[in-house]
Amino acid sequence: MIRGLIFDLGYTLLDFKGQADLPGVRRRMAADLARYLQGYTTLVINTDLFTAEFCEQLATADRMRHRDFHEYTARYVLERTFAQLNLELPDAHIMKEALAAFFAYSETLWVPMPNLHKVLLQLEQTGHSMALISNASDEANVQRQIDEHGLRHYFHPIVVSAAIGIRKPHPLIFKPVLDEWDIPAHQIVMIGDTLGADILGATNVSMRSIWISTQADRPDNLAKVGLLKPDATSNTLEEIPSVLSALDSVS
Repeated sequence: MIRGLIFDLGYTLLDFKGQADLPGVRRRMAADLARYLQGYTTLVINTDLFTAEFCEQLATADRMRHRDFHEYTARYVLERTFAQLNLELPDAHIMKEALAAFFAYSETLWVPMPNLHKVLLQLEQTGHSMALISNASDEANVQRQIDEHGLRHYFHPIVVSAAIGIRKPHPLIFKPVLDEWDIPAHQIVMIGDTLGADILGATNVSMRSIWISTQADRPDNLAKVGLLKPDATSNTLEEIPSVLSALDSVS
């Protein structure tokens, strides 16, 4: 019997319209960050130099995240950039607002998956407990997206890797949900688009899993096809209720 559902956020509930030019999106974001810092601090910042260094630090953080499943936050990347450029760190308020400026453009590019609320309402009405676990470098960015798209009331708890320092598939990221629900892991299904994070993460804690295969052609997924086997596969979010029902019938 399936009693709990854990959802991923990006590319599972929300789709990112900037994926085709991700390097360009990141450069735009970094430039926005540099312009913010120029306007609200006494620092003298070379925008081009700052943007290039910040993007380099982002790439390094990405590699480290995938290597050891620790979350290297956007704030960590910003602090590393300041250190590399021998710039003095602004105060905490400016750092917070600077990171909001950094994410502002990308937040306009996240859009709901088709029939998102229809699907979540249908699942909610079946009585399943529902939680959300997101690998993300900035908790505030995720929380804004959750509120922007009206998702908060569906999920409890909401777990963001930036807030706890670890990422899927690390088993400890699932602990807040298991502690909150008091539901055995084998009665919980993890639903997400990434084999190496969502599906492996579920396996690591003896949960079942549904892989949403919309990102199947992404390199990180292609590398793991055949190596990691979800309990079920769904072509779209809209298919989740029927796929879940079929999975539950054989449990």
